[in-house]
Amino acid sequence: MTLSCKDCTDYVTWFAVGGRTFLYSPDVEVSVPDDLELPTCTLCRKVHLYGNAGALLEVALRPEYERLRKERVNFAVTRLKDIEPELQISDIASLCGVTEGLLSKVLSGEKVATPMLIRLLESFCLHPEDIERHLDNIALQDLLEGEHSSVI
Repeated sequence: MTLSCKDCTDYVTWFAVGGRTFLYSPDVEVSVPDDLELPTCTLCRKVHLYGNAGALLEVALRPEYERLRKERVNFAVTRLKDIEPELQISDIASLCGVTEGLLSKVLSGEKVATPMLIRLLESFCLHPEDIERHLDNIALQDLLEGEHSSVI
């Protein structure tokens, strides 16, 4: 069965093309391995994901995607510590609403950061003036929760 390209009407066949990238998620573009064969238009080189092509692409791109996410988290945490040298990992974890243990596992590569965690870290890097205010709010919330628990 021969497929036609929807854009240029030439035919689609499986072959590898070097230098391709793929938007893996809304904020991460990943390099496609040069030797990965995907259904591709012979004329315009557009990739057509049908059959098992999407699954093959997912398997091929996931390690690079996870590496890029880890790199972004490590960069953001290092940047936050440069901006506010007194910040501890526990403070950064509290800012993002995660446990210190989870953030440590993400930094060591044992776990993969969610896109939301990455966005929060990068947001605090872009707006460091928000760090102290958020830490003060967390401390106040902890204090209020402590008062309520002693009443019960």
